[in-house]
Amino acid sequence: MFKFVLMSAERSDRSTLANEIATETLEAWLTEQNYAFKSVVGCYQGTKELSFVVLAPTKAEVSNLVAQSRLYDQECILAVNSQSKAFLVDGDTYTPIGQFKAIAGKPASDNWTFDPYTGEYYEVG
Repeated sequence: MFKFVLMSAERSDRSTLANEIATETLEAWLTEQNYAFKSVVGCYQGTKELSFVVLAPTKAEVSNLVAQSRLYDQECILAVNSQSKAFLVDGDTYTPIGQFKAIAGKPASDNWTFDPYTGEYYEVG
């Protein structure tokens, strides 16, 4: 069981308008599918993007979310388990990448998540 998944519909090679449309479409799909989620700001390889934290998905739901992410040309999604271990998920492959944790201040790395509801930054380390 996973606590949550981080996913985005945005890509750095798309226009702002195309990213806005993709994000709105993904948000509508998550709502339609009755996922519990919230919006966050992510940074992937130095590029900020609007992202979603999808709460408490099962392994089957993670697979469904990966399939949905493919519609937006995403390489993978990030899944975090109940022990805060983070995995890059690509299809049925779960690659462990470290601990997902809150950090003090703005991160120095190119990959992070900011939760505007709590004001906290997170990264995998």
